[in-house]
Amino acid sequence: MKFLYPEFLWALLVLLIPIIIHLFNFKRYKTLYFSSLKFIKSVDQRTKSTQRLKNILILISRILAFTFLVFAFAQPYISSEEEDTTPNTNITCIYIDNSYSMQALGPEGELLSEAREKAREIVEKAPVDALFIIGTNEMTGREEHLLNKADAFDKIDHIEPSPLSRSISDILNWQEGIIDGTSGDSKKSAIQYILFSDFQKGTQPMSERAKSDLKYFPVQMVPENTDNLYIDSVWFESVLRKVNNNNQISVRIVNNSNTAKDNVELNISIGELRKTIFVDVQANAEEVATFSYMDKKSGFISARVSISDRQVFFDDIYYFSYEVRDRSNILIIDGEDAVDNIKLAYSLDDYYEIRSKNITSLTIEDFSNADLILLNGVNGLSSGIQTYLNDYLLTGGSVALFPGTEPNENEWTSFLSQHKMPGIGSSISSGTKIKELNYQDPFFKGTFDKETKNLNLPSVSKVFRSINRNSLATNVITLQNGEPLLSYRSGNNNIFMFYSSLDSRFGNFTRDALFTTILYRMAELSQRKQPLSVTIGENTLYPVYRKVDRQRAVKVQNNNHEFIPQLTEKAGVTYLVLNKQDNQGKLSVGNFDIVQDERIGVISLNNNRIESQLESYSEDEIKSLFGTENSDRVELNEMSSESSFSSRNIDKPMSYWKICIIITLIFVIAEMLLVRLLR
Repeated sequence: MKFLYPEFLWALLVLLIPIIIHLFNFKRYKTLYFSSLKFIKSVDQRTKSTQRLKNILILISRILAFTFLVFAFAQPYISSEEEDTTPNTNITCIYIDNSYSMQALGPEGELLSEAREKAREIVEKAPVDALFIIGTNEMTGREEHLLNKADAFDKIDHIEPSPLSRSISDILNWQEGIIDGTSGDSKKSAIQYILFSDFQKGTQPMSERAKSDLKYFPVQMVPENTDNLYIDSVWFESVLRKVNNNNQISVRIVNNSNTAKDNVELNISIGELRKTIFVDVQANAEEVATFSYMDKKSGFISARVSISDRQVFFDDIYYFSYEVRDRSNILIIDGEDAVDNIKLAYSLDDYYEIRSKNITSLTIEDFSNADLILLNGVNGLSSGIQTYLNDYLLTGGSVALFPGTEPNENEWTSFLSQHKMPGIGSSISSGTKIKELNYQDPFFKGTFDKETKNLNLPSVSKVFRSINRNSLATNVITLQNGEPLLSYRSGNNNIFMFYSSLDSRFGNFTRDALFTTILYRMAELSQRKQPLSVTIGENTLYPVYRKVDRQRAVKVQNNNHEFIPQLTEKAGVTYLVLNKQDNQGKLSVGNFDIVQDERIGVISLNNNRIESQLESYSEDEIKSLFGTENSDRVELNEMSSESSFSSRNIDKPMSYWKICIIITLIFVIAEMLLVRLLR
């Protein structure tokens, strides 16, 4: 037997007062004189015995009534465990899902508010010496402590929506790790897990549970309406950002409801441009809205697109930013068989700034500001050059490869195979006429007004055989013998490979307009640029293509927020390090400037759209999240408009204060009957 409020037991000392009065009767007697006491003594003996029994019974009734009244205030309880296995510590792990999907409306208001209120009820009904772990999606060091009831109330009251979403597996493994690290021998602790969440299907299911002997109480918060209209993504149709260049931007709007949405107002803000268009989105479908505009000046541009929705709001705005460049930097690395045609072609457009270096005098500093590195007539690719190129490609740069007349097959194939490109073999001279151009590939998109099968294409007299070893490359110019003349692989960077030499002994390709076309297209696709936006809660390295003093802090700021990120450097490029935990008091959605004395970049932060689909797991699916072997230890509660949460199934000590009140009333009534009946 234990007491929830043992300090009330001090009131039992008051029982000494009636006991003392009973033991020492302080009533003063008055002497009366009678002539004969024969009959009076007989009556007195009978009356005195009855009075003594009456007084004892009344005293016992009063003592027991007062005792059980004190017990009722002290609230006695007995643990559900056997006495020999009674835990030393009662720990309740409460997880409150504070992801943005919990902003949806339930039967009693916002789901997150309902979860906080029900968590408070559980803490309120817990024993006074109970300990709690209050966890959210933040999973920070501030949540890795055992809390008493007062601190638990304070933590629950300060839970706010977070852009992070976590799997149930991550949450339980994290909380179990806290218990193992703080409670010593966890077997001596009574542990129960209570989880408040909407259990969206975007959560990754867990495959197994580390502790199958525990019991779990998931509480599903069910929104009344799962409809949602949101902006999923934004992208440009063209990769080039240039002054007076026509930009076509696309916005994907998703309608996650059974009702079509007509005339959805899409508000667009790009720099100083303001525009509104209207979009119709069918039920349970998506629609891509496109519009065109021109950037009138160079510099950093911050933008946003937004819609209006009545259900959840975290995904109604999409922020993005980019830089309009006034020039593109090209580094030409000349080898033994270099030609001048490449420099002459790029010199026709002032947009391109050209630097030329001989491969024998190359240093790592030459790579730092280049958007495109072009190898011109190079025969040998030493390990040092390959290392330079690999590091440069990791920074988002692009490389165009024009081999010399006698390339080292092993060195070239070694480098190309690292990047999933076909290797290079011996030269061949048969079937080297250009057969076709891949008009459908993005490389040639917008280059030609229309597809023409009878183009007068230039010729090459010799090409190098391609060695396809798990290649991911795309052929954009193909020869009659089936060999590629130009292939490329795109991704975070671009690698272009020309499977011939530009030397005149290999043909007259450099004299044709197609040669200039592919050079300019390589440069357009290779403009090194930052991502349009970053998703909060993902590990991200965000490049800053400006000179940065690593010894001084770089600030990320707008009118409402400011934080100082960690910095790292790769191949001369500085990166902002944005980790999963960086949202804690630091990251929020919006457009931000990257500042060190002056603006050196821009960055846009958006919420993850993984929870925009408000579809939740069923009861059986929720139980499976805890491992199929543990389904008998999972008791699901549900909060919806048809049902309300009840904590009656949650393990807690057996309390007896109500019984004590009833017993108190019984003894009070018994005292009244004794006073009236025993006269």
